[in-house]
Amino acid sequence: MAAPDPVLGISDRYEIHEKLGEGGVGLVYKARDTVLDQWVAIKVMLLDSDRSAVRFQQEARAIGKLSHENIVRVFDFGQTGDGKLYMVSEYLDGLSLKELIRQRGSLSEAEAIPVFEQICRGLAYAHSNGVVHRDLKPANVMLLSGADGYAVKLIDFGLVKILDEDQRLTATGVGIGSPPYMSPEQVEGGEIDAATDIYSLGCLIFESLAGRPPLLGDTVIETMQMHRKTVPPALSTMTDQQISEGLEKLVAACLEKERSGRPESIDHVLQALHGPDDSVSTETSPASRRTRAPLALISIALCLALITAGVLLLSRSEKAPVASATPDESFNSMDLPLAINEGRVANSMGGGRYSLFQFADEDLRDFAREHPDAEDLQLDTSSINGPGLKYLKGLPIRYLCLDRLPINDHDFAYLGDLPGLKTIHMQNNTTMTGSGYEALSRLPEFYELKLTNSRLTEKAMESLSKIETPVRMDLTRCEFPPGSLRKLRPPHLERLYLCETKLGSLEDLKGLTCRDLLLEGNPGLALADFSCLREVEGLSSLFIDNCGVKSKGIGQLVGLRDVNWLSMTGCDVGPADLADFKSSKIYNLSVTQRGEPRDFYSSLCGWRDLHELKVEKGSLSDIGPLFRSDIESFGLINSSVSGKQLAVLDEVPGINRLIFTHCKIDGDFLKELARSRTIKALTIVETDLSERQIAQLQNLKRLKRLVIEETHIPDSDKQKIQQSLPDTEVHID
Repeated sequence: MAAPDPVLGISDRYEIHEKLGEGGVGLVYKARDTVLDQWVAIKVMLLDSDRSAVRFQQEARAIGKLSHENIVRVFDFGQTGDGKLYMVSEYLDGLSLKELIRQRGSLSEAEAIPVFEQICRGLAYAHSNGVVHRDLKPANVMLLSGADGYAVKLIDFGLVKILDEDQRLTATGVGIGSPPYMSPEQVEGGEIDAATDIYSLGCLIFESLAGRPPLLGDTVIETMQMHRKTVPPALSTMTDQQISEGLEKLVAACLEKERSGRPESIDHVLQALHGPDDSVSTETSPASRRTRAPLALISIALCLALITAGVLLLSRSEKAPVASATPDESFNSMDLPLAINEGRVANSMGGGRYSLFQFADEDLRDFAREHPDAEDLQLDTSSINGPGLKYLKGLPIRYLCLDRLPINDHDFAYLGDLPGLKTIHMQNNTTMTGSGYEALSRLPEFYELKLTNSRLTEKAMESLSKIETPVRMDLTRCEFPPGSLRKLRPPHLERLYLCETKLGSLEDLKGLTCRDLLLEGNPGLALADFSCLREVEGLSSLFIDNCGVKSKGIGQLVGLRDVNWLSMTGCDVGPADLADFKSSKIYNLSVTQRGEPRDFYSSLCGWRDLHELKVEKGSLSDIGPLFRSDIESFGLINSSVSGKQLAVLDEVPGINRLIFTHCKIDGDFLKELARSRTIKALTIVETDLSERQIAQLQNLKRLKRLVIEETHIPDSDKQKIQQSLPDTEVHID
């Protein structure tokens, strides 16, 4: 039986038309105001405590005071007969900036500047009235089409601070926001003011022009930590379009970690946008800083967080994060406003998974006693130095994240007392000398070690070699002394990442036993002697993408008789080079298209074992020559795909699986694919899909398998896709 509609009982004045969205704290409905004869939006908050009601009404009064063309209007608020809180605001028929970015990929500077200016005007007005947005992001910027371009409306001023309200009703030391747009002070639970909105605005401008936020980690926690510690990349390095020098300086200033380094006010940002070629002043007078009084924390999200014991719900993923949900979609962990209590917080993610925030070493004693079920433990947002690791003894920990913590050899050795430990992530470590890694040899089930961006010594290589279990090691972007790789000789190394490590030679890998070797992003290997890899025992997979390898090196790869998986996108490989591999055992090949398309694809025919091919910067239209090959799976990387190109598949009936990675898919492709009788499997990775395309996925009923990875699909649509394809194996991550 369906639950009662929470809107019922608000008032006879409003006629409910449809539900627009649903999230963790409430629902949004489109309704008709029968008195004013206009459409409105009604937010019903699923909170029912008296304290929540007081805060809600205080918030609603504050927002109701705001009257500006760039801020959504609030008309009414109150409580239903059964105690539920509601707010009535103007109905906006448009799309969010988040949706526009997702559709376009990114905006040009010329079309984006008017949007940024309107955002600034709305914020400037709010700040002058003592209101800070606190959750500024593309999803909270609505765009209404007009004759002169987009009109901007800022929505969800729900996480606000009011200068002139009773602060006794509020809590302090709480950080609220959406992780990809959170300022350092929000992450740390510090004082929030207008400078916080300026930082978030910098993130928003960056994403609008580059197509992605400036800082994104593999998890929510990592993203938050990056906002505290990591310097964002220059905007111009993340987009192909020309960015004016003034705008780039402005964005960099907005993203300063210290508030004193950011523009003094939103008015200063607006002034810089008017003249993007002018220098951006970030000077802030001491007097203006001193007059920033503590502001009240008034937040529906905060109410919910406090009512539910202040627990921050996060999710860890091995994949890269996906784009945040827009307001009318299901929330995901990266897009939720988060509330963090002052002091330590153990965030339970269920199933024995915990993230610890602001824990010190001694706090781990209490944690171990209170949470004997801990199997998955993230300490990267804690204040742990290492001695507290001894308190974890006896816990059934299988995964441990120690990223950016100053763990030394003595304290790392405590991990040898965790017999169930399988995976350790300890990125950005510069305090280990190497002997502590010997503790890993005592772990009977140890399998994965990730040390990205760490400093390794020759002693570390020797200690890691004592691991006798089958193991994977990620040493991407690690620093190590010349010649030290010769000491890395674990007997059962399954996979070794040496990506972007400035390798210039392969001599040190002779005698290594390794199944999968990843050397991507090492341009110093362009002229290396790849014949050295013949002395890597058990090598079956080799990744040399973006190493710039020339014909001579490619010829040496032909001699690697046992390699069956070869990825060499970004290398100078032509048709003549590829023809030399015909007698190799390569089953799976990734390569960048070079030369004439017909010559390129013809050179891939007649290979003895080639069944899976992925081509960077290629086109489906050109693959006709593959009808003479045994290729069953074809993929494109960094390419454009259109519905018209599908006709070529009739010429290559052997291909039954398509893979698209970081591609641009046009609006008709999925529609045409639904008619295909030859394609039985489709994989889409890191590829933006419009709402229309997501809906079209439900029509791919002839597929036997559908895999979507690192591509944003709202939870509600995931369910629809799975329900619409009962005979298809569906995996959406």
